[in-house]
Amino acid sequence: MKKKLILFFIIFIFPLFVNAKLASVDTSHAKIELLVETNEIVVNEDFVIGIKFEIEPGWHIYWKNPGDSGLPAEIEWKNTESIEFKKFLWPSPQKTPEEPLMTYGYYNEVVLPAIFSVDSNYIKNGPSIFEINFLICEKICIPEKAVIDFDLSSYSDDDIQVSREILSSWYNDCLLYTSPSPRDKRQSRMPSSA
Repeated sequence: MKKKLILFFIIFIFPLFVNAKLASVDTSHAKIELLVETNEIVVNEDFVIGIKFEIEPGWHIYWKNPGDSGLPAEIEWKNTESIEFKKFLWPSPQKTPEEPLMTYGYYNEVVLPAIFSVDSNYIKNGPSIFEINFLICEKICIPEKAVIDFDLSSYSDDDIQVSREILSSWYNDCLLYTSPSPRDKRQSRMPSSA
C-alpha cells in the first residue's frame, strides 16, 4: 500500500509542484509567492490571494497581534482602485520570546490568505502590482517591502491546482476560518466573505 501511495504522489502530485510558476519575489530574508484559487476575478465578489512566506531560518514575521513589539504584514493591490484589501485570515502563531518581551509570529513558512473585495467598477486592465510591507526579525528587526508584478491570466491550471492544495492545507489553521461559500464548495475551501 505504501508503494502505491508513493507511486501516486510521484505520478500525479509531484509534477504539479515541479511545473508551477507562481508569481514570487525574494527579499533579504524571505521568499514570497502569490497563491490563487482561480485566474478569474468576478465583480462584486470577494477574492482570495494567499501570501506564502518562506522565511530564512532564525528569522520571523509577526501575527496580527504581535504582542509586546512588532508589526503585522500589510498589503495593497496597487494599480486598481476597484479592488480593496479587507482582511487576512491568520493562522495560529508561535510564541517568539524576546526577553523581557513576548511576541507572536511565524518562523520558516506561513501562508496568509488575504481577502479582497471587488467592486462593480472593476475592469481587467492587464498585469497587477502587489505590495507587501512587513517587519522581519532575528536579533534585530528590518522593515521589508515586496513588490510583485503578476498577471492572473498567466496562472495555468497546474499553478491554480498547486495554489489550492497549499491554501487548503493552511485554511484549517486560520483563526478566522469560516465555511466555504456556495460558489466554491466543489472547487476549493475558500473562506466566505461573512
